[in-house]
Amino acid sequence: LPIACSQLLPSVIGGFVIAAIVAAICSTADSQLMVVTTTISRDVIPYLRKKGVVSDNWARTQRLDRVVLLVLGIISVFFALTKNRVIFDFVLYAWSGLGAAFGPVVILGLLWKRITKQGAFAGMLTGAVVTYAWRQFPILKDNLYELVPAFILAFLAVVIISLLTQPRSQQ
Repeated sequence: LPIACSQLLPSVIGGFVIAAIVAAICSTADSQLMVVTTTISRDVIPYLRKKGVVSDNWARTQRLDRVVLLVLGIISVFFALTKNRVIFDFVLYAWSGLGAAFGPVVILGLLWKRITKQGAFAGMLTGAVVTYAWRQFPILKDNLYELVPAFILAFLAVVIISLLTQPRSQQ
C-alpha cells in the first residue's frame, strides 16, 4: 500500500493516507494491549487476591498493571520483528470461518425472500465445516484460500436446503 500510494497519489495526499493507516494500526494495537492488561487486572488479579497472593494495595496493583503492559508490549514487538505470521494466519482463518458461515446467510437473507431457517442453518454449518476441513489438507490449503470454497458451498447449501424446505404454499 505505501508503494501504491507513493506511485499513484500526489505526495501530500499519499502522506495523509499512509499516516491514517499507521494511526489506525497504532490505535488498534494500543487498544488491544490495554484490553489484555485490563483483563488481567480485573480477572486474574482478583483471583490471585482470593488465594492471598496479591494484596489490596492500590499502588502495588497499579505497578503490576504497568509491568503486565510492559511485558505484553515487549512480546508484541518481538512478534512484529520476527515476522512471525502465526497471529496473522489465525486472523485469516477466523475471518474465513466467519465469512463462510455468516456471509451467504446474511446476503441471501437480505436479497432472497425464499430463505428458510433450515437453509440458513445448513449454510452456517456448511461454511464452518468446509473452512475447517479445507484447512486440514495442506494440498488444498496451499493452493486456495479456504474462504472461497467454503463460501460457495455454504451459499449453495442455503439455496438448496431452503428450496427443499419451502412450505407447500410457497412452492
